[in-house]
Amino acid sequence: MAGQATSQGVAERAARLRAERHAEHRAPESLALVTFRLGNESYAVPADHARGIIARQAIVPIPSTPPHVLGVTSFRGEILPVFDLKVMLGLSQQPATPEYFVIARPGADSAALGCDSCPDIVQVLADDIKPPRSTMASPTAHYLQGHVVVRGGLIGVLDVNKVLQC
Repeated sequence: MAGQATSQGVAERAARLRAERHAEHRAPESLALVTFRLGNESYAVPADHARGIIARQAIVPIPSTPPHVLGVTSFRGEILPVFDLKVMLGLSQQPATPEYFVIARPGADSAALGCDSCPDIVQVLADDIKPPRSTMASPTAHYLQGHVVVRGGLIGVLDVNKVLQC
């Protein structure tokens, strides 16, 4: 009986070690990001929070809204607020009509996020996204999930939930 208990304990330990070794060698988690430009800077939102990308279209202004809210627009029959990310992030003082919209939807809420360039999709390793740099301006840092280096350039990864709560 003692021999069986010992061999069973050894088998359980071997299985546990195999599982730990397998966990260490599993492939790193990949994350798709929708990247775009705001002036001279690059930003991104996780692709699983983006419903679509559209070229500039009509924006209906809404009186008495904060400067970063340009108005509303329609996307697939849904009326969405349009946010000027440059104003929100402190990159510009004056609202401007964006060239493209990233339609963001992290949960029940949606919004059109204005950007200056046609968005692109890149794959990164989730572990490569680092916390926001402490030297970043506070309006920008508040809305960031982190940053990642892609093709030699720094990209700020926006926390879409925080952006939509503004």
